[in-house]
Amino acid sequence: LKKKNMSLNKKTSEIRQQLSDAKTALFLNSLVQYGPAPGARQLLEKEKEAAEWSIQSSIYATWRSTKTNEDCTRIGPNSLCFCGCPFSSHKHPIKYPLVSCKKCPCRSFCYFPQRPEEIGEYWLPRRPNFDIRQWEAKCKCHHGALSHDPKFHRCKKCGCSSFVSDFLCVVCDGHLEDHDHVYELEKERSLDGRATGKAYLPFQELPDVQHHVFRKRPKSNPMVKKKKKSLSKKKPLPLSSSSSVN
Repeated sequence: LKKKNMSLNKKTSEIRQQLSDAKTALFLNSLVQYGPAPGARQLLEKEKEAAEWSIQSSIYATWRSTKTNEDCTRIGPNSLCFCGCPFSSHKHPIKYPLVSCKKCPCRSFCYFPQRPEEIGEYWLPRRPNFDIRQWEAKCKCHHGALSHDPKFHRCKKCGCSSFVSDFLCVVCDGHLEDHDHVYELEKERSLDGRATGKAYLPFQELPDVQHHVFRKRPKSNPMVKKKKKSLSKKKPLPLSSSSSVN
């Protein structure tokens, strides 16, 4: 019986591996053919930009889960704060104890999701008339971050005393409050056993995926399509008198 169970378990694991390989192949095939979704591509480009900034500056800024102790997001110069200002508008994260904003009363940088995909609402951008400029991740009072005071996080529209996230991080399933902002030098991060240098780039461990996600795709020429359309819509020429049937 033990031998039979062992052989059954082995066959089951082999089938699972084959299914996993098939799914991976299917994923890569669709990625090669269609590329990532536009919203996901924008997020990944920002992650890549943040990673490149970290490699160049040797300062690694991350939005880290307090539940899993894993990095959920790479923070870079264009990452937005709760106050609406980018990370580049805040004080140096290593030189100053509080990374306060130089443009508004914000006391410390607080990473805030910039797209619905970051909080698992991937279907929203597919809706007709969806405007990303009007979208905001909400507090439990149903108002966005910009409706809250940047210093004390009190809501300006209702009696809400502090911003309490009504959404979850797509990476760790934690609330906004379940994250810390970690600023490390390369040496500190290496001693902690975390990725640095080129290993910090998105999908560095999956070179095929990395290549197809970040490769430049040729832009379609709208003039070619217009010409084709106009040719197909041309009316047939009238018959000449010489070719007419008597």
